[in-house]
Amino acid sequence: SKTKLNDQEQTWYYDEKEQSLMYLGSVFQSGECIGYVSVYFPMEVFAPSIALSKNSANGSLLILDEYDQVLFGQRNIAGGSKVQVQNGKAMINDEIYYVSMETIKGLDWKIADVVSQNYVYEEIHNFRDMILLYCLIALVVLLIFS
Repeated sequence: SKTKLNDQEQTWYYDEKEQSLMYLGSVFQSGECIGYVSVYFPMEVFAPSIALSKNSANGSLLILDEYDQVLFGQRNIAGGSKVQVQNGKAMINDEIYYVSMETIKGLDWKIADVVSQNYVYEEIHNFRDMILLYCLIALVVLLIFS
């Protein structure tokens, strides 16, 4: 008979005091629970993956718990901050962000990709200005050659 961890009997927790992730799982043999497994992972194991991903001053990745509170992430957003998303937007530290969230398979946690609304508007304005400049240049070239 095989001993296995039952996927239905596993849970991940975030221990804020210890700044670590904890895995709890049941061990089954022949359909009978014969024990439990618990493993602690220090945050340093996971945080570098998030910190090394594309990071900018205008957006970041955050890991949220099942209550949409920030566990950890790239920006200086305090752990425990609540991220309430309405219509794809959230107010974090008195600034509006566009938010895209995905639930992490097997956990109640979410990965949130947040981008500052001010940054999005700035990029839209820059694009508009570039298009106007190209049109002006094309008009000048057309006038010169006609």
